[in-house]
Amino acid sequence: TSSNAPRLGGDGSEASTDVAARVLRHLVETGKLSLEDAAAAVKSVKKSTGMNSSTSSNDVTTAADTENDDIRTATTTDCKTKPTKKSKQPPKGKPIEKYRTRHIALQFSYDGTDFSGFAQNVGKEDDNSIEKALFAALEKTRLLLNPEEMDMLLLTVGNEGVGDKEKDGGLGDNAQQEFSARTASKYSRCGRTDKGVHANGQVVALYLKSAFPLMARERRTLSTIDGGDDNEPGVVLKECHLPKNSLDGLECYVPPRNNKKKGMTNRNTDEQSSLILKTVYEYDYPRVLNNVLPPSIRILGWCPVSPEFSARFSCGQRTYRYFFPRRNLDLSAMAQGLQYMMGRHDFRNLCKMNCEQVYNFERVVKGGKVVSPQMVYSVSME
Repeated sequence: TSSNAPRLGGDGSEASTDVAARVLRHLVETGKLSLEDAAAAVKSVKKSTGMNSSTSSNDVTTAADTENDDIRTATTTDCKTKPTKKSKQPPKGKPIEKYRTRHIALQFSYDGTDFSGFAQNVGKEDDNSIEKALFAALEKTRLLLNPEEMDMLLLTVGNEGVGDKEKDGGLGDNAQQEFSARTASKYSRCGRTDKGVHANGQVVALYLKSAFPLMARERRTLSTIDGGDDNEPGVVLKECHLPKNSLDGLECYVPPRNNKKKGMTNRNTDEQSSLILKTVYEYDYPRVLNNVLPPSIRILGWCPVSPEFSARFSCGQRTYRYFFPRRNLDLSAMAQGLQYMMGRHDFRNLCKMNCEQVYNFERVVKGGKVVSPQMVYSVSME
C-alpha cells in the first residue's frame, strides 16, 4: 500500500474509514483495482495497524470488514451479468474509439425550389434547409457518429472556436451541444446557396463511419514447408490500405459479428484466434443516403480525402449559372459588361470578412457566356 493511503484507527477513525471505503469502491467499480487486490490491501492494513496499535485493533477490524463488504456489494452488483469481467469505464474526457471512420468528400446535387437555402438556420423551427435534410439522413443511417464513438473530444469555444460560424460550418454560438456530432466530424462545405437556388456538383467533407472494423487486419500469406500457402492476420489496416470506392472489396481479417452478443468490444478482439477471413466492401454512401434523402437531393459520388482536405478551401474553381426572364434584355450589353469582369480582381467588398481563415480576397474570373436561344456571346481572358 502507498504511504499516501488513508490510515484507519485513531482519531477520526470513522471519517478515515468512510473515505478509504469510498476510494476502494471507486477503484474497483472503475476497473482500476481488482477485488483480490482490494481484499489484500484491506488485510495488509489490518495486519499493520494491529501491530502498531493494539488498542485500536477492534476498530480496525470493524472498519476493514466494512470496506470489504462495501467492495463486494458494489462488485457483485456490477458482475451479475458478467461475473468474470472487470468494469472498464473510460476516464471522463477520454472517450474510447468504437468504430473506424474515414474522411470522405460527398458530391451531390439538389433542386432548391422547396428549400430555404443550403445553410442550416439553427434555432428556427421552420428551418427547411438542405443541410438539415442531409444531416437528418446521416444520423438516420448511423453514418454520422457521436464524438465518443469516434474518439474525438467535443470541441469547445476555448480551444477550437466552435462559436465562430465559419469554423463550425455556420452553426453559430449556441449550437455546440446540439451539433456536437457535426462538429466532431470536421464538417466542411464548398459553398452556400440562397432560397430557391439549385446546385450540381456541390461538395461537403466530413468523417463518416466505415464498413471496415476498427481492428481489421490485413491478410498475410506465408509459405509452408510443403510448398503451399498459409494465411494469418497481419498488421491492423490503415487508411492507405482501404479501397477508394465501394466496388473493390478487400480480403482481411475481422472480428466475428456475434462479439457484441458475448459482451466483447472491438478494442479487446485483437486476438488473432478470434478473427475470421472475410472480403469487406466499403459502404456505398450514395446508395445508403439516397434511400432516405428527399428525391430533390441526390448524392452523386464519394471519395476518400486527406485529413487536411477542406471542401471550402481546397476548392480549385466554381461555376455559376444565372437565369433571367427574356423580356427586353440587351444581351450584347450584358456580354460587354461581363468582359470587364474577366481577370484577377479583389472581391473583399463582396464577401464576408473572416481574416482568421481568409487572407487572400483576390479571385480570377476565367470566362463566361451570355446564352439565348438565338445567340451565344462568349467572353474570356485575353
